[in-house]
Amino acid sequence: MTTMQLGTDELVENRPFTHPAYTSIDSRQLCYMLMRLSQVVNSQTANSNPNLFHPESHELFEADGRHHRIIPIRPKLLLDATQLTIVGFFGQQNFCSDGTGIASRDKMLFDEMRNHHGLLSYSSLELTNGDYGNCVIFLDENAKDNWGYSQVHAEAVQEMSPKFYNSVRLYNGLIEGNIYDYYRLKLTVVKYYDYSNQQMWSGKRNLQKVKAN
Repeated sequence: MTTMQLGTDELVENRPFTHPAYTSIDSRQLCYMLMRLSQVVNSQTANSNPNLFHPESHELFEADGRHHRIIPIRPKLLLDATQLTIVGFFGQQNFCSDGTGIASRDKMLFDEMRNHHGLLSYSSLELTNGDYGNCVIFLDENAKDNWGYSQVHAEAVQEMSPKFYNSVRLYNGLIEGNIYDYYRLKLTVVKYYDYSNQQMWSGKRNLQKVKAN
């Protein structure tokens, strides 16, 4: 499969999910998820010893009722680390899929996250159109690459993504500071995947420094 290299403002015919305007929109969503994560970690820090933290899923609801799941997997590292590596995922759901298997796969992925030392947190936010955005924080690029070697993760990507999504935007980036510097998010690359046809299509766009306004 050949990946199409896209210019900064290049449009792709019949693939509206690749429009460059989504970069700023998705960046704002990621910044919001990072801000909410920092609030959860800060609240826990004020009430307990961060050295004693264990992975815990926080099931929150936004003011308009949207679901927001926040899992600080390694809060102590999350508090101490700087130059955090970010992966953002925005999938456009295939609403014809019946969702069979997604819950069990989700649990397997969460269990697998515990085994990867450099994977610090996972967040999932329901968007206003019913889709979800995910934000994963890694200690560094090596930790992100190691997660890519996970068999459970690889199977989820290969088997579940084409089944449950028509298309996907996948971002790589970093926070130029610590978790409380979420507003200094820098997105560097976005990769696009289109599963709507029998032959999967992929594209890639290198990004300038993009921050949420």
